[in-house]
Amino acid sequence: MDYNINLNVLFWLVGGIAAIIALIRTVRRPFDQIDDHERRIKNLEDDRAERKQTDKLILRSLNAITNHMIDGNGISELRKVRDDLQNSIIDHHK
Repeated sequence: MDYNINLNVLFWLVGGIAAIIALIRTVRRPFDQIDDHERRIKNLEDDRAERKQTDKLILRSLNAITNHMIDGNGISELRKVRDDLQNSIIDHHK
């Protein structure tokens, strides 16, 4: 058997393959965006837990400062809260 492929058929074949590839990319794009959004939401949720811990330390610090300003005591509590805050900043810094 002798197969003859002329230039016109070759162009149609290459064009068809290119169209199929473009269609596949177009169909996959929304799914890739969903995967990207899920990844970004997970990162935000992970960061939320860290921010919550930092907020607790900051509130403890403000409470210790307020108590010290009211009664002049609580130096040891201020030092403890300061050390906790410094350790948290150093340990959790990204």
